[in-house]
Amino acid sequence: MSARGRAAALSAALVVVTALAYLPAVSAGGFVWDDDDYVTDNRTLHEPGGLAAIWTSPGATPQYYPLTFTTFWIEYRLWGLEPAGYHAVNVALHATAAVLLFLLLRALGVPGAWLGAALFALHPVHVESVAWITERKNVLSGALYLGSLVCWVRYFRLDAGQRPAPREVCDHRSPWLAAAGALLYVGALLSKTVTSTLPLTLALLFWWRRRRPRPTQIALLLAMLAGGALLGSLTSLLERVQVGAVGEEWSLDAVERAMVAGRAWWFYLGKLALPAGLSFVYPRWTVAAGDPAALAWPLSAALALGALWALRGRLGRGPLVALLHYSVALAPALGFFDVYPMRFSWVADHFQYLASAGPLALTAAAAARLARRWPRPLALGGVALLLLALAVPTWQRAGIYRDAETLWRETLERNPDAWLAHHNLGSILLERGESDEAERHLRRVIELRPSHVPSRMNLGVMLLREATLLAARGESGQAAQRLAEAETLLARALELDPLDFNTHANLGDVRLRRGDVRGAERAYLDAVRLRPRHPHARAGLGRIRLAEGRYAEAVEQFEIALRSFPDEPEALFNLATAEALAGRTAEALAHYTAVLDLEPDHIEARLSRGTLLAQLGRLDDAERDLIQVLRLDPDNPMARRNLAVVRELREEP
Repeated sequence: MSARGRAAALSAALVVVTALAYLPAVSAGGFVWDDDDYVTDNRTLHEPGGLAAIWTSPGATPQYYPLTFTTFWIEYRLWGLEPAGYHAVNVALHATAAVLLFLLLRALGVPGAWLGAALFALHPVHVESVAWITERKNVLSGALYLGSLVCWVRYFRLDAGQRPAPREVCDHRSPWLAAAGALLYVGALLSKTVTSTLPLTLALLFWWRRRRPRPTQIALLLAMLAGGALLGSLTSLLERVQVGAVGEEWSLDAVERAMVAGRAWWFYLGKLALPAGLSFVYPRWTVAAGDPAALAWPLSAALALGALWALRGRLGRGPLVALLHYSVALAPALGFFDVYPMRFSWVADHFQYLASAGPLALTAAAAARLARRWPRPLALGGVALLLLALAVPTWQRAGIYRDAETLWRETLERNPDAWLAHHNLGSILLERGESDEAERHLRRVIELRPSHVPSRMNLGVMLLREATLLAARGESGQAAQRLAEAETLLARALELDPLDFNTHANLGDVRLRRGDVRGAERAYLDAVRLRPRHPHARAGLGRIRLAEGRYAEAVEQFEIALRSFPDEPEALFNLATAEALAGRTAEALAHYTAVLDLEPDHIEARLSRGTLLAQLGRLDDAERDLIQVLRLDPDNPMARRNLAVVRELREEP
């Protein structure tokens, strides 16, 4: 078989083993955390002008990664919100990245090039990047980054064995390589800006090849670095002002950031060497500038690199280049820049997607040299066992991305104090009506993180619901206790974050339930001042105006609320009731009908419409509605009384 044919066969093998390892993600994977912002609730994917907004409005998407969101935009038109399609594309991009890494290592003459790419393809630390749809930015930018490197290595004649003449420093016979390399690099930046470190990796390859770049080459690398830095600064800005990477979590001085970076540097190497205890959220360690033990992390990392520099004559430059690439590619996620996930943990598996290529290639090269001393069958058997040892946990971890609840439960098994997992799992359970377990998780968040506003708000909402049920059962004492605790929780949440309009609106609900109408009104008005079209607060004000007999004002408030949720049955019902009391009979009738179109068994809407139809003299229609109410609720006294009146009216001349 020719060298090209052998490379093609080995590339195909990489694709097959990658697809098999990630089969659970494609066959059963769903949407999990942040996938709502990126896909399911991302308006740019389905609204008119969405594609233009992706490219021209940095605030239209969580981050300005327009190429990443363009892929989502295309896929939304191909398979809508079917998660299997998005997962399949992620796996395909990861397999492509593995093939490109193989071609790159092969071009550079790295021993064990295929093994290095296979380690990259199957290593469990990459499951987070591949099986999580949101991390499309990682696998897309990674494939483009590696494709760009392949082009530049060939263009600059950094291939193994290439020794260009003094004036022939580039492959001018293939100028398209430079164009392709530049285009792929720009694409990588527009997918995720951590790829801005590519020019530094190229500089390392020049040094590894003992090649001194010409002034034109230096200028080109500097131009690429400047472009990457420009887009990277935009990412950093959006991370702070839009994503929310601000606050006490990032109030570290230079020494503390160095401590975080040093420990993270070793942490990621440790997970590559022994991928045990992998978690979606790792414990966030404490950083103390006066702790001498914490200083050991960055100092030992520097000593390790220094030792490789000192031993470069004996070991060669390869090991140092591999770890320098690892350090450079990892730098944006080492704590020197404020990144939102560091609110939960200093480290995350997806942070080292590109950086891992260096240590994995170094491992493969060392294994290849060692295997030369072994019989071929034994060496091949060892490689097979190693890859199987990686593929099995990758298969297992890919399965936890089937839905958000599975992901958060698995996270809590690995990290019981992960307050993010407690909060998100509690919110899922609360929405599903499993109040007891939801309450346990939300209270645990408040224990772990007393300043966490969303958990206080969710717990307050849950207590309000429970109080409503208790009051309906006649247990007024317990209902009052629940309401009092709910008000305390929400008031404390507003002390922590006075600008949280949702908490203001929920506090209004609690006060209204407690009979504090004026206090509820103040809370709703505060929410409206912060978010003028807040539907929840507008509906609350509408209920107050309705009770006060200010029907026209109630109609106005309900109409504003309805603009946000035009197909919400309760919002339509409230508006219809206010319109009926305001004398706007035709509008009320239309809105009661709209409610029944959405929920045919809505008893209150059918009773109200039947009563209104009777007042209008449409006795046959009224009788049908009232009979239907009694079929749904045979003991409804108002329906019985109104039906009797309707039948009496029909018997009169």
